[in-house]
Amino acid sequence: MLIAELEAIPGQFALLAAQHSAGPPRDQSGQLGRIGRGQTVREFEAGVLRLPVGLSPRPLETRCGYHVAHIDAIERGQPLDYAAVHSALPIT
Repeated sequence: MLIAELEAIPGQFALLAAQHSAGPPRDQSGQLGRIGRGQTVREFEAGVLRLPVGLSPRPLETRCGYHVAHIDAIERGQPLDYAAVHSALPIT
């Protein structure tokens, strides 16, 4: 199991992604970059956006297959006050 390999030898994510991934992340060291809501298939988003920082303890299953996820960082958005956004609001 890939997750067990990564737990035993941290730092091998890029190598294992190149060896085992069938999608575009294979050529990007397994990196998806910064992702948010609506940027991936629904079932991947539902799983990955709930994970804490670190290696997921189990694979995420989607219509595209199984995915091993490692979360490097989480950035939460901050609410903006009306004065900061009012000029961008559509006039109705």
